[in-house]
Amino acid sequence: MGVLPLAGKNRAWLKGVSVRGGINNVMDEEPPLADEQYGYQSGTANVRGRQFTCEVSRKF
Repeated sequence: MGVLPLAGKNRAWLKGVSVRGGINNVMDEEPPLADEQYGYQSGTANVRGRQFTCEVSRKF
């Protein structure tokens, strides 16, 4: 496992970097049943369970 040198004096490579993260369905609950094509409201629920997202971007 590698370690990034974040504690050094030269942090110029971090200029303009942004990191975003998120978690959908934190409690990992099943969506409620509904009278829809898929058996649940696809616009408000997801049967895939808990999902994690991470985005790293840099502006030049």
